[in-house]
Amino acid sequence: QGSVFEVALSVLPVALRAMAGRVGAVLVFLLATWLLEPSVAAPSAAVSAAVSASRDLQLELDTNSGDFHIFFGGQAWLVGSEYRVGTLSSLDGSLVLTKSEATLGSDALGSYLATTLHWSARGALGTVLMGTTFREYSDDPGLIVFEQSFPSEVDLKSLNAGSGLAAGTLFPSFLRNSPGTFDLPCFSYHGVFAALKACTLNSYAGSEQGGTPLVVYN
Repeated sequence: QGSVFEVALSVLPVALRAMAGRVGAVLVFLLATWLLEPSVAAPSAAVSAAVSASRDLQLELDTNSGDFHIFFGGQAWLVGSEYRVGTLSSLDGSLVLTKSEATLGSDALGSYLATTLHWSARGALGTVLMGTTFREYSDDPGLIVFEQSFPSEVDLKSLNAGSGLAAGTLFPSFLRNSPGTFDLPCFSYHGVFAALKACTLNSYAGSEQGGTPLVVYN
């Protein structure tokens, strides 16, 4: 299945512990694109259309399996990997997708279409452990929000025992190397006296002294 690219998830255990026992606890990760435009005269309509298209993120989501792909400007950019709660994983079938639903809503970022996948342990399909939501914004095609939600208390201490994960949950996660996608450049902070270090998705490695925040660009 390839190695897993964990984006900005190393801080989640602290957030989860702080929210333990609270129904509907939510964790959010943003994937956004920005385009730096030079200070020049107003572009033509054709140029404006090209600029708008170059910012767009397109999400392709299979609501039966949870597989997803993200395209940037029409080109393959990121491929989703596993969903995980503790040692339970969608890759080995111990974490099972039991339901999907689509809703419309709005928040401070604008109006969105939200697609939520509900995940349960294989042996307890009637209990939802985690909801994973993809939000797409009609007013900003350069923005996708990924949200984890927990309808009831999750005992990550016991679920995570033996998993080897720094984070108790995974979503979103991305394959570092997938055929047909770019090996995107990135940078993050490392070292006791934090300094920026360049990387690519294939070469990126976290450490006890850094690795976050991770910025991926094209």
